[in-house]
Amino acid sequence: MKDLIKKCKHCGDELPQNKRGLQCVTCKNGLDRYGLNRLDMIKMHEEQNGKCALCNKDIEMFKTYDGGCIDHCHKTGKVRSVLCHPCNTAIGYFEKREIDINHIVQYLT
Repeated sequence: MKDLIKKCKHCGDELPQNKRGLQCVTCKNGLDRYGLNRLDMIKMHEEQNGKCALCNKDIEMFKTYDGGCIDHCHKTGKVRSVLCHPCNTAIGYFEKREIDINHIVQYLT
């Protein structure tokens, strides 16, 4: 008897045969964190023409540190856009420390 191929119920990606459940890791994490599955994230990325919403750098999704990151507000959980890793890290740093972005702009000009 041939083994059935298990697929993610959200995006259709093939799952390992020993995987419990019917969600790939990307969809499970995305849904838990942002309410987005892989297809939702790909759509956001495509709507931004594959570029970071802040620095306009070309980004690919689902790569560890070089890939796009789903940016969201840590207080409200609201998803904003897809950012490159450096921009996402910088925004998170300023947001976590409640640093006024306007003060930074004033400092730099």
